[in-house]
Amino acid sequence: MPKKTTNYVVTIADAINSNQNRQVVLQLPREEVRYLNQAEFKKFVADKCQVSAFKIHSIERFYK
Repeated sequence: MPKKTTNYVVTIADAINSNQNRQVVLQLPREEVRYLNQAEFKKFVADKCQVSAFKIHSIERFYK
């Protein structure tokens, strides 16, 4: 049985060029993120995107 996942759109701010942001779509397993608080979740997402947590501008759920 496949693991249940949730899709998120992460906006990463570019400090050098503030008018350009990157958007990344992440598919995260629900079991891993279910019990994380907001700060832990932001750090988890930053690690997955391989950026600093300070560069994360927004994290939104993405519905297909």
